[in-house]
Amino acid sequence: MMVLNGQLGIVIYRDGRPIKAISFQLDAAGERMEHIYIVLNPDKLQRIG
Repeated sequence: MMVLNGQLGIVIYRDGRPIKAISFQLDAAGERMEHIYIVLNPDKLQRIG
């Protein structure tokens, strides 16, 4: 797990390069996920890499 845009997330790599980033927005109590965001855009993923 890592922090992506201030939220907990996961980055999936292939051949050392990020191919997918998934982040989770939790409710105010931090107990439930309210939103799941998935980024596949290679231009945005370059910033992680």
